[in-house]
Amino acid sequence: MSQTWITLRTYESVPLAELAKLQLDDAEIPCRLLNAEVVSMNPLLTTAFGFVPIQVPEEYAVAASEILQSSVPDGVEEIQDDELPSAESEDSADSKQSTPLALSEMRGFSKQCLTLYLGMILFSMFLTFLGTLSLVFGI
Repeated sequence: MSQTWITLRTYESVPLAELAKLQLDDAEIPCRLLNAEVVSMNPLLTTAFGFVPIQVPEEYAVAASEILQSSVPDGVEEIQDDELPSAESEDSADSKQSTPLALSEMRGFSKQCLTLYLGMILFSMFLTFLGTLSLVFGI
């Protein structure tokens, strides 16, 4: 029987997510962090991968939420999906009204950034390869 894992919270940094995981581990609630390794290796990819979500099995969600809610330190803010950044409305430039960006639009933009980043890495590897060839063969 497979468990359904749900995202309980999303944290901006790995240390905050690890603290939450430790609290749930102490309460013997199974949990897992997603994207923690990638974000640890390259913090610039945090937005591309959707920050660091902590997931728990569905049957533990209420208990885990209560534990994490009671232990939020002062001054620490969590990222909620309904608190997305907003952009100026395209309908009227003079209007002060703003509309929230859709999460799918943000992830699409993040995928484009990730693709560009990976392309730059591959291009730099290609240039390194050409430099090695020129040293070895005197081209």
